[in-house]
Amino acid sequence: MSLHYRDNNYITEKERELIKQFPLFISTTGVGNIIAECVLYLGFENITIADELELDEFNIDCFDSGLGGGANKATVLKEKLMSINNQAKIKIFDGYLTSENITDVPVNEYGAVINTLRFSSNLPLMLDDMCQKEKVPVIHSFIVGDGGIVTLIDSEGLSLKTIVRDNEKLSELKILEYISSYMKFWGDPQLWMDEWLVMSLKDKKKAFQGSTSGLWEVGNMCVYILFDLVAKRAIKKFPDIYFLTPQSSND
Repeated sequence: MSLHYRDNNYITEKERELIKQFPLFISTTGVGNIIAECVLYLGFENITIADELELDEFNIDCFDSGLGGGANKATVLKEKLMSINNQAKIKIFDGYLTSENITDVPVNEYGAVINTLRFSSNLPLMLDDMCQKEKVPVIHSFIVGDGGIVTLIDSEGLSLKTIVRDNEKLSELKILEYISSYMKFWGDPQLWMDEWLVMSLKDKKKAFQGSTSGLWEVGNMCVYILFDLVAKRAIKKFPDIYFLTPQSSND
């Protein structure tokens, strides 16, 4: 039985082939591992994965590998993805992503980039800049407790760095504070997000230790956006967002 048989009533053969050939670049930090698995299940098979850090206590729960800390996450992830679909073309970027080698990523060869790099460094913004210059859409995702937020940056829209002033450090919390304010401005306040922000500002160590449901929710939203990219449908762009709340969902 085909891995994708459940989608046969919803995805045409033409769309299936476009999805199969669509080239993706995914950083494997945190939720990037879950996103890679989700896109594979839909039918994306042309995937390059890149590692930022060694497998650590923060994101080891994203794997069902039996390996301890210190393992190369991209290698572990490739093995897991190939066990799901051994016909997929899974490539690994050579070496850990750093400020010295990130410009070696050939972003112009990809249809989209999933950027889950941590904002503890300037790497995510460097990758975004590269994508915008090459007109490659880049997707960011954030786990918010039991919910999640996903947004897309394109070459013609705003970038995340517009949130902060010159020389001010960007962080995940600053991004989510901006999104919360933006939604209030347009008359759509999200109390669940505000409650999470208050909690996170008090205890930043717990801020992005989201739930398992939050991990899979952002993974599923990324798949939704990628399918719309392939099908050339209308897509929300930053500062607009896709989100799933702990109680309900919307698109």
